[in-house]
Amino acid sequence: GTQSTNQLIIDSNGGTLTIPLSYRVGTPFLRLIREAVGAGTTVIAVLAALGALMYFANQDTDSAPQATEPSLRSTPTPTTEPVARSTPTPTTEPVARSTPTPTTQPAANRQTRSPATSPQVPTPRTLIADRYQVLGSNNDIIEDTTTGLHWQRCSVGQRWDGRTCTGQANRYSWHQLIAGEIPLPDSSGWRVPTKEELHTLVHCSSGKRAWSKYDDYSRCSGSYQRPTIVAEAFPNTPSGVYWSSSHYTSYGPYAWYVDFVDGHVNWLYKDNAYRVRLMRMGQ
Repeated sequence: GTQSTNQLIIDSNGGTLTIPLSYRVGTPFLRLIREAVGAGTTVIAVLAALGALMYFANQDTDSAPQATEPSLRSTPTPTTEPVARSTPTPTTEPVARSTPTPTTQPAANRQTRSPATSPQVPTPRTLIADRYQVLGSNNDIIEDTTTGLHWQRCSVGQRWDGRTCTGQANRYSWHQLIAGEIPLPDSSGWRVPTKEELHTLVHCSSGKRAWSKYDDYSRCSGSYQRPTIVAEAFPNTPSGVYWSSSHYTSYGPYAWYVDFVDGHVNWLYKDNAYRVRLMRMGQ
C-alpha cells in the first residue's frame, strides 16, 4: 500500500482499496490502520481492521458529539431555489355566460304595430250660404254656425230620403204642441222653437227688409224668393205659417208664429193649425 496526503491506498492481488484519511481523523482506529499499513500488515488484516473500524465508528456516533468533518455518505445538497410549482395562470377572459336565445314568435302570432301617424284633421265641409253645416249620420240635421242651434231639415210629417224632404208637412194646433202630441225624433233634446229662434231662419234673398207696424220684426222687401228660407239647407219647405212655442202674453188665446211667405212675425189664435219645425240646442 501507498499513503498520500489525503487518502490511504491499499493494493492487493484483487484490486485497490482507497480510504479517505479525512474520515474520523484523530481517532485511535484510524491511527491503528496507519500503523498497521506502515508495518507491512497484510490486506486481510487491514480489511479486518476496517470492519472493526466501521463497527466501532457506529458505536462512537451514538455516544460522541458530531464532528465537523463531512460524512462519507452521499448527502444530496439541498437546493436553495424554490420548487417550481405549477400555478395556474388566472385567465383574463370573461366567463362565457349562457345568454338565452330570444324566442321568435311565429308570424301568425306577431302583433304588427302600425307606424304612429298624426291624427287626421277632418276636412271641413263647405257651408251652405256661408252659414249652415250639414250634420247627422244621414245628413238630416243642419247646424246654424251663427247661432249654434241644430235644426231638422224637414218639417214634422216629412221624411228625409238622403237628398231631400219628401211627403207633406203636417199641421197642428198650438195646444197640440204644448200637449206633446207631435212626433219627436229618437234622439233627445228636440223641441218647438221660440219665436226668436224660429225667426233666425228667415232669409231674404233680395237682401232687403222693411219694417211692419203689425209685428216686432222686419219682413223681406223687393224681389226675393219664396219661401223665405235657404232652400238648400231646408229643401221642400212649404211657404206659409210655422208655429213657435211663444205665448202671446197680452192676449191668452193668441200665440206667436213666423210666416215664411215674406218672413214676418205675428200672433194668431192657438186653435189654428199650422206647420212645425223642430230644433235643439247645439251639442
